[in-house]
Amino acid sequence: MKASIRKSPRINNQQSKTEAHRCSGLIRTARMSARQGLALLLLATTLRAGSDTNVVFPGTSWELRAPAVVQMDAGKIDQFIVNVGGDGCIVKDGYLVKSWGETTSHKWWASASKPVLSTLLLLAVQEGKLPSVDAPVKSVGWELSAKDSAMTFRHLANMVSGYNCAEAPGAAWGYNDFAIQLYARSLEKVFQQSLDAAFQQRLAALQFQDGEFFGSRNGLSVAASPRDFARLGWLWLNRGWWNGREVISEKLFADYIKPGVPANLPRTTGKDTDYLNIGTYGGGTDQTVYGPGVYGFNFWFNERMASGERVWPAAPADTYQANGMWNRDTVTIFPSLRMVVAVRGAKPGKFQPGKPDSEYNQYLKLIVGAARPMAFPDKDWEVATPESQGMDSAKLQTAAALLEKTVGKDGVHELMIIRNGRLIWRGDDIDKVHGVWSFTKAFTSTTLGLLRDDGKCALDTKAKDIVPALAAAYPEVTLRHFTTMTSGYRALNDEPRGTYAHGPSKTSFLPNPEPLFSPPGSKFAYWDSAMNEFANVLTHIAGEPLEELFRRRIADPIGMNRTNWDWGDLGTVDGIVVNGGSGNNGGVMKISARETARFGLLFLNRGNWNGKQLLSERWVDEASKVQVPASLPHGFAQRSEEGPGEYGFNWWINGIKPDGQRKYPGAPEGTYCGAGHNNNYCFIIPEWNMVIVRLGLDGNAKDKVWSDFLAKVGEALQ
Repeated sequence: MKASIRKSPRINNQQSKTEAHRCSGLIRTARMSARQGLALLLLATTLRAGSDTNVVFPGTSWELRAPAVVQMDAGKIDQFIVNVGGDGCIVKDGYLVKSWGETTSHKWWASASKPVLSTLLLLAVQEGKLPSVDAPVKSVGWELSAKDSAMTFRHLANMVSGYNCAEAPGAAWGYNDFAIQLYARSLEKVFQQSLDAAFQQRLAALQFQDGEFFGSRNGLSVAASPRDFARLGWLWLNRGWWNGREVISEKLFADYIKPGVPANLPRTTGKDTDYLNIGTYGGGTDQTVYGPGVYGFNFWFNERMASGERVWPAAPADTYQANGMWNRDTVTIFPSLRMVVAVRGAKPGKFQPGKPDSEYNQYLKLIVGAARPMAFPDKDWEVATPESQGMDSAKLQTAAALLEKTVGKDGVHELMIIRNGRLIWRGDDIDKVHGVWSFTKAFTSTTLGLLRDDGKCALDTKAKDIVPALAAAYPEVTLRHFTTMTSGYRALNDEPRGTYAHGPSKTSFLPNPEPLFSPPGSKFAYWDSAMNEFANVLTHIAGEPLEELFRRRIADPIGMNRTNWDWGDLGTVDGIVVNGGSGNNGGVMKISARETARFGLLFLNRGNWNGKQLLSERWVDEASKVQVPASLPHGFAQRSEEGPGEYGFNWWINGIKPDGQRKYPGAPEGTYCGAGHNNNYCFIIPEWNMVIVRLGLDGNAKDKVWSDFLAKVGEALQ
């Protein structure tokens, strides 16, 4: 059974290959304007024979599809199943792609049941059985203590009710199964019927195949089959919509299915008494420290933790989950992947949110990788229609037209958009080679990543230990300071040259005895001569030019055409050529958009190229997150409008600036970019599995130009 929420043009695989080949051949042989280039890609989509298909929902049974049909990697799926075990199923794009174990049987889902209670709460509010989620719990007949009298249903859904704990409602976090038992019993009172009857009656449109949903713990906990729980997961993913009908208000989803526990909320200090004799849902009153900042309405959300890592580092930022018995029983929702994975009785591993190397995160890495089949270019890029990669051509054209109008005179001639490793949009001059100015800095920091991976240095290696000339004025400067622009280094002859004032010296390797600021790390200053000295230090660690290191370890393995890139140098120091670290004074990376996109794709894949780890995941993850706190003051007033809150290891991050605003509000949170003068940008957008390159020679567009463009690209996602 199918229904339309959003229309999604689709073509079959063979047809896609045929049209992509036709499109690719035409692109290679024609010189055209950027708009003509897009028109050609659009032509490929209009030639398909298939008709529009819609968001798919199961009828009395799931519609089956092989993994390849929905562009999933069958081998990774099989490995995921071997690793997790248990009983489960995978739904992608509304189709049942894989099932294993006892997918029709009824067994307890433990705490994965809890978000189902919150689903019933939303239904109660929708029907007017409760005025809001902030309805007092005592309103359904409980005689609560004076301490608990202000308790609301929201408090119960967020595990901050204080029941059987020392604190008042809302005052402390406690993963509390006595409170959940109270929640379930309260919902029975609200509906005046069993939870299963209330649930089945109101969600009859989902056509559950295997009977009862609530069937354990005296009817208060879920014992559904995995394939039926996946139906509820698909309703969650579609924000309450089912087959064209708004079963649960989408506004209620938007308002409440999100983190609801403040990140700074303290943990409960102790147990009180179960004075209602309500009993437990299964566990105690204080089961884990985790929750604040990442928990809401009984779901776990893939938010960043205090460590800076997300709950599940391998998963998209919009992932959320029903979790029981600490990873044993889970229903995981991947909205950006259009995927639901329901697993019961798995090999759980430890519950270790925010740990990239945890066993459970590795499980998720497999299934996410299976849902994002990545192509890697060989001699040339695979050309695909936007629709074949889940994008709307007309809306993508709107985005490109906006950028062409707002970015500068070079428009979109050197624009490339890559999704899932496939070229879906290109301008007519993507092989033009020219300098990319400060985008050079991202290449410089990448060589630091290689050297650290090799064990030749650490982030906190002191530069004076490599280049002794730095000992006198810069004894505490480390490689970390250089790559975050917090070193305070400046060179002799760094006086402004016209409007160029941020480190223009042509004698970058001669340290000025008076630092820009001190101590290092105390301020941020975007300073070019410091980056050139940084390159000098890295060159001495490597014992060879950075260009040669980069060519051998990165450029050649990822297939960058050697005739279409060249890393300029600043001369010889101690017998070794030193390539420019900043992109000024001739030490600039000259490169085409086509080769830049390969570099971006390497970072999108966290340093992995077609199965070979060229650069460690650890480095990419660190380089692409904020390393300069928003609270850090500026050390150079003339460029005080940028840096803190938005700078990593020479990459610009879509972080929160000192004014509280995100750098690119129109883009996903995980977006980051290499950026240089004259609108030379390479955007990496993990949430969209996308790389966008725009090179040029035409000035400096403001962040708003890029944010508005990226917002339009986001609207093209299907």
